[in-house]
Amino acid sequence: MLDFLKEKGVKVVATTHYSKLKEYALKSNDVLMASVQFDMEAMKPTFKYLEGIAGQSYAFEIAARFNLGGIVYKFGTMIETPRAALQADKMARVAEFFSFGTNDLTQTTLALSRDAVAMRPGDAEVARNPRARSAVLRIAERTGGSAEHAGGSGRETACSG
Repeated sequence: MLDFLKEKGVKVVATTHYSKLKEYALKSNDVLMASVQFDMEAMKPTFKYLEGIAGQSYAFEIAARFNLGGIVYKFGTMIETPRAALQADKMARVAEFFSFGTNDLTQTTLALSRDAVAMRPGDAEVARNPRARSAVLRIAERTGGSAEHAGGSGRETACSG
């Protein structure tokens, strides 16, 4: 994606902890990498600009300093499209939780405009139609069922949007 944007002459500022992006910056002559210094003693950023140096996350060090103990991370996925819902059984093999992005799932399921500033003619009627709304609920229900079948019960499920 960054190469595509560079070819189009787009200037990009990206912030990340993603190692692959840091590697990309190191290997690319026309990419500037920088970070902001963090003072571990004071437990705060110094805001000193460090050009050419990749930043690092101090989350584990900070957690240890404040005796937060073993931080438990869970691996999950966001279900925002019908295609993602159809792949739930595969994702359930590794995901500990599912979160349904209900705004996106509704828009993609009902083929409502995502790019228009205002709704297209007919979008409101579709969105208010009980049959259309139930289609989204059926997708969520089936997703949960196929996930349980593939990965066992007890998986956390949440909604956002």
